Amino acid sequence: MGLRYTEFVVPLIKAVQEQQKLIDTLFVMVNAKSGQRIENTSGSGNNTIETDITLTNKKIVLDQNSPNPFHDQTTITYEIKTDFKTAAIMFTDMGGEIIKEVPIREKGKGQINVFAQDLTTGMYTYYIVVDGKTMYAKKMVKE
Repeated sequence: MGLRYTEFVVPLIKAVQEQQKLIDTLFVMVNAKSGQRIENTSGSGNNTIETDITLTNKKIVLDQNSPNPFHDQTTITYEIKTDFKTAAIMFTDMGGEIIKEVPIREKGKGQINVFAQDLTTGMYTYYIVVDGKTMYAKKMVKE
């Protein structure tokens, strides 16, 4: 008694084909929910997953003060290219104590002229905080 391969292999091939159709259907369903395009590039189940993204230039820039180190006056420039609810530049001493908070009211480029005759010699930190998140911090040195 021998094994008849045609009776064994044909149903097996049909089962694999049905399984592939189910896999392809599931890929389409996942694609619809995730925003990804999943393409079946061959009948063998090798799939290519494509994801669509949009890059935007929403940036927040905080430049180093100039001059740095400084004696009595220094300038800080910044730019916020995205909408925000609240924004500020905060100045702290090396102990973390807030010296000054300068609110930023509009998006775009800005400049702060810092007059520091009353500050002692040392290092200070300034931060740009947007919607409650500290985005960047820089050090400035008062001579």
